[in-house]
Amino acid sequence: MTKLAAQKRAEAKRRSRADAPLDFKGRVWELFEDPESGEMAKVISLVIMVTIFISTCAFVLETVNQIHHKTTFFVIELLCVSLFTIEFVCRFWSCPSKHAFVRDTYNWIDFLAIVPFYIEAAAQTSGASSLAVLRAVRLVRIARVFKLSRYSSSIRIFAQAMSSSLRPLMMLCFLLSICIIIFSSGLYYAEF
Repeated sequence: MTKLAAQKRAEAKRRSRADAPLDFKGRVWELFEDPESGEMAKVISLVIMVTIFISTCAFVLETVNQIHHKTTFFVIELLCVSLFTIEFVCRFWSCPSKHAFVRDTYNWIDFLAIVPFYIEAAAQTSGASSLAVLRAVRLVRIARVFKLSRYSSSIRIFAQAMSSSLRPLMMLCFLLSICIIIFSSGLYYAEF
């Protein structure tokens, strides 16, 4: 559990004990951070998930050579990144602790999902568009898929299960790679 989530729960307990109404920042924070906090939060969560899906599909379709609608893909990308930026800025503005916000992994994923668009735009306007650098920056855009983990409890549970089972999984991968090396070497020498 991240410190931001623990802080959020402690803040919710404090509010429920005091029965004090949330201020505007608190309502915005709850709206973006907890999809189960109300109907509007569910709608925002659904809009963000659909936007992630559209952005990912556009990213994949942009690589198909037969499709020559670069301006369409740029407009889709611009709209998606604008929505992601507004969401990120609203969450940063309304967070109870900026320090905890900066240390949260999910926020870094969100940041890495929107920054490549701005880096690419800056590189194109400055004229220093090295093709290899732009391709590497575009590849980071796939981090948007990881944004889904913020809005889906089942993905969060799966990630927690994987992290708690990391040591046995690493042992399994190690043993599997040893078996692959041994048997592939045996096949190599059996063929020659």
